[in-house]
Amino acid sequence: MRAAACPPGPAVKSRTSRDRRPWVLAVGGLDPTASAGIVADARSIEALGGRPAIAATALTVQTGGQVMEVSAVPPERVVAQMEAVFGQLPVAAVKIGLVPRPATARAVARLLRRQRAVTVVDPVVTASAGTELATAGTLAAVRAELFPIADLVTVNLEEAARLCGFRVTDAAAMEAAAQAIAGFGPDAVLVKGGHLAGQPRDFLWAGGRGRWFSAPRLKGRDMHGSGCALAAAAAAALARGLGVEEAVAVARRHARRLIARATRGRDGAWLR
Repeated sequence: MRAAACPPGPAVKSRTSRDRRPWVLAVGGLDPTASAGIVADARSIEALGGRPAIAATALTVQTGGQVMEVSAVPPERVVAQMEAVFGQLPVAAVKIGLVPRPATARAVARLLRRQRAVTVVDPVVTASAGTELATAGTLAAVRAELFPIADLVTVNLEEAARLCGFRVTDAAAMEAAAQAIAGFGPDAVLVKGGHLAGQPRDFLWAGGRGRWFSAPRLKGRDMHGSGCALAAAAAAALARGLGVEEAVAVARRHARRLIARATRGRDGAWLR
């Protein structure tokens, strides 16, 4: 005897059909504290209204205050992860953090030239603890390969100095550095001045003009991963269609909120 067919259940509405949040792919290192790197990026992307995907360029063993090991993922495996994401998801923006080898920069750039996605590059050179995370020549490769396809580049004072070849120790130097970095091809450059004395100020150069951002300093809280949070938040904001000035303003507020509620680890470093 043939079994009776089960009556149809209620129609199930597709969540993806009504979820209009843009996909943002975070490319960078894995930090076990989740305060920096692509896990932290994913948290910031979600907080800013995006849907995160990730691709790992390196596995790190670190705390907020010390880096013990950095193991680079082979470039072809980085690209394979990214291709898997692009093959399945309508990626609106890409945030690039730690690129540990020149070959990785070249491979990632080749792939991104074939895609249509907003690109934010945060060229991580050293960890918050001061340890070098990338090999010699990597920053030059990132500058040559990834800056020309970037919609926004975010750099701290040390990174700006290494990219430009001059010390960046005051507001005038920050303005000069932003314009010099823009000469390498990105549409916009944000130079972050949080390590200067006084009130933290960041300088954005975009569309041939500059804008300063400032906010009162949160004393004693140099949070591990604050730069990652800002760049990932900016990528999510750009993916949502915000202009670069508004995206930077939104991202700065997000990073500031995280710093304000950071937790101190056992080694003394502040973590999100």
